[in-house]
Parts: sequence; structure tokens; C-alpha cells
Amino acid sequence: MKEAEHAAFEMLELFASAGADRFDVTLTNLQGEKIRYRPNLETQDVRCKIPKSLELAQEQQHNIIIRPRISDKATFFVQLDDLKDTQLLKVQQAAFLTIETSPGNFQAWMAIASSQGVAEKDIGTALRRTTGADISGSGATRLVGSRNYKEKYAPDYPTVTITGSNEHPCQNLR
Repeated sequence: MKEAEHAAFEMLELFASAGADRFDVTLTNLQGEKIRYRPNLETQDVRCKIPKSLELAQEQQHNIIIRPRISDKATFFVQLDDLKDTQLLKVQQAAFLTIETSPGNFQAWMAIASSQGVAEKDIGTALRRTTGADISGSGATRLVGSRNYKEKYAPDYPTVTITGSNEHPCQNLR
């Protein structure tokens, strides 16, 4: 379990380094139904809860889903979801974080420095369309180190893992 905790901490640190200062945390069950929702938690609060949360999630087969939040409106996140490995190769240089949520299914996360007059939604939609990512990506993701509890993966539920990270992720659109 220590390895899972370390991976989860690393994920939070990567989001924090890209500007996240709060997280919404949702627990869902095997059928994808919401069990618990805790909005707007400070990074340190989430970090403190990780060991016990990972333990309970495994015991109860719950998914831990986080949504990173940024208070500073000069930056925003774009999540590219449901990428295959060939799609991921095209965007991973621009992503501060890439994760594998299930075998062969990836997410890339980008931190974008916004400019006056540039709409976050428009940029996110354009990036999703251009890359072939899921156009309805929600901006929430499974916590690295936790398992992806979906019935289709039973009984060998995959563990969400970090597949890459970049030190200087922020893309300036000025």
C-alpha cells in the first residue's frame, strides 16, 4: 500500500506544481454510482486522507476520483481523456502529467496559461477534437495508486498509474 500512497502523493504534487490548490473528491462504487462527494478540499487535506482512503477504497471496491481546482484564473487545466498510446505520443511533450487508467487507456493533463479574450472551453474543445480525445472529458480523474473498479475489469481491477510527467508544462496562449 505504501507504493500506492507514494504514487498518489506524486500525482497531487504534479497538480500542485501546475497550479492546483484545491480538489473535489468523489467516491463511486463498482456500478459508477456516487457514494460520497467532498468539494473544494485543500491539497494538504486530501494528502492527509490518502492512506486511509486507499485502504477503504480497496476494501469496499470504491473508485477515488479527484477534480483539481485552480484559484488563480491565469491558468486552467485541460484533460485529454480516453487516449490510445499512439494519440498519447503526440501530446505527451505538452502534458505535465500522463496517466494510464486501464490497460491501453490514457489521460494527458495540460496546464494552459490563458490570455485575455481566450475562452477556456474553446481551447479545451479544440484540443480534444484535434487529439481525438473524448470530447466530453469531465476534468476529473481517478487517483493514481487506486484501482479502477468497473465491472468489465473484474476480478483483475487495474491500478491507475503515472506514465509520464514534465517539469515545465504551462503552455502560453498569448
